[in-house]
Amino acid sequence: MKIKINLKKVCVSLMVLACSCFIAGSAHSYSSEAVRFYNQGIENVKNEQYEEAAENFRKAIFQDKSLNDAYFNLGSVYRELGETDKAKEILSVLLRRDPFDDEAVFYLGKLYFDLEEYESALVYLNTITDLSLRHDNARELIFSANNKIEEKKLSEIKTSRDWSKQTLDGFDAPAGVAGDSEGNIYIANYKANVIQKISDDLKQRKNYTSEELQGPLGLAVDSEDNLYVSGYISNNIIRISRAGEVKVILKDVQKPYYLSIKDDILYITEQENNTLIMVNLWELE
Repeated sequence: MKIKINLKKVCVSLMVLACSCFIAGSAHSYSSEAVRFYNQGIENVKNEQYEEAAENFRKAIFQDKSLNDAYFNLGSVYRELGETDKAKEILSVLLRRDPFDDEAVFYLGKLYFDLEEYESALVYLNTITDLSLRHDNARELIFSANNKIEEKKLSEIKTSRDWSKQTLDGFDAPAGVAGDSEGNIYIANYKANVIQKISDDLKQRKNYTSEELQGPLGLAVDSEDNLYVSGYISNNIIRISRAGEVKVILKDVQKPYYLSIKDDILYITEQENNTLIMVNLWELE
């Protein structure tokens, strides 16, 4: 597969044909030896002589460390040779020299993406603004990287729960059940007046209770992993924050039964009055 030479910086590449033109017309005068090695490296790439190309780009950098194109193309050659650690290293050096080189930022992000190191890829791709010519390409990779991360999480969950059916005990009249975004499970223990939190690996348990919670029944979790509990006997709604704070948020709800949350609206079936209560969570203190 041919390496894609950095076409954004055409002037250096044109030196293959007109060395004197480049030196005369450039805003920066590069070492003639560096330019000679650089151009030979480009010829090597065209002929798919990647080992020789890498050597010539390294010589160009040694002769003149300000020749940024040599860093970029050396990174490209290392990538083609499968020397990904060297590719990452040399491109990182380039970005320390020129943090605004979006071509190098994108290429480094894509390199991490191809290596399936998606979190690292996002670190670079997310810095490319909508003013960059690489913006649309970066957005596509960001979308794909986020999807890959989610797929990996789901795969890990499936692997950690490699069973078709499992039974847990130790509850006291278990009623409502709900789960949060981290895989934790919550069980309402109706007779014990306790909410039990079970870790995603099913190995750890933690109890939440309150004098104001009697007969916990329905459970629901919001988008911020706050847990809501219907107190069927205490006639109230309890919220247990992600940090574990237990608080009454609604009183005088007559026999609240099931709970559900959608679009930050808490739905409560009120059995005593045969009604449905709808509460905007944003309005709750």
